[in-house]
Amino acid sequence: MPRPAKTRRAFAERFIRIRKAKGITQTELAKLAGVSQRVVALYETTITHPSADIVLRLARALDLSVDQLLGRRPIKIKAEISRNTLKKAKMMEELPPDAQKSVMNMIDTLHTATRKT
Repeated sequence: MPRPAKTRRAFAERFIRIRKAKGITQTELAKLAGVSQRVVALYETTITHPSADIVLRLARALDLSVDQLLGRRPIKIKAEISRNTLKKAKMMEELPPDAQKSVMNMIDTLHTATRKT
């Protein structure tokens, strides 16, 4: 049977990896799970382990099963989109339709140009 400290360390490392791969900050995850950011930070250390209820809430917030969060089932996480890219996409959604179309055309042009080089 694994020692508690080793189990806590494994959970903390997996938890951090998953949260970062999903592109979620501690504060964002805390809000989604209905806990404080400090609580999320504690789970990312070897200080404490979440209760069963909190594990369920964290798994739901991360869009995972409890087994995936606990490392009993593999996780397939899509490629991370940077926070900056998401911010820019949200900014683009606020532009008028003509401006959005211009930005999309510029991205297509740049993408095509960089693929040829």
